[in-house]
Formats: sequence, C-alpha cells, structure tokens
Amino acid sequence: MLIPGVGSQGGSAGEVISRMKKAGYSLELARINSSSGLTHPWKKGPAPDTFEEDAMAAIRKLLSEAAI
Repeated sequence: MLIPGVGSQGGSAGEVISRMKKAGYSLELARINSSSGLTHPWKKGPAPDTFEEDAMAAIRKLLSEAAI
C-alpha cells in the first residue's frame, strides 16, 4: 500500500503509522510517500540558499517520525 499525503501535503508519517498500528495493518506492507516534502521542503517559490540543509532536515524528520 502506498500512502501519499505526508510532508508537503501536511500529513505526518508518525500519525499514519499510529493509525495503521491501531487498525492492525502490517507496517511491512506500507510505503509512505513524501517525495516533494523531501526534495523541496521549502514549499512553493525559489529554492533558498540553504536548500541542501533544508532537504536533509526534512529527511531526518521523516526518518524520526517513521521509526518503528
């Protein structure tokens, strides 16, 4: 199952995982998508000078939220 909506769209990987656990869904079968939230987390507009640091911070945040 591919789960969209995390990151730029406002969803939280932690919330998705929590709800899946409550529903008894096997987390090994899920893939949480956050591509735009990771590649350009500054939302819309031009990339800031700190784009690399911003992208890495978004990756670290997602990994922390998705830790199971």
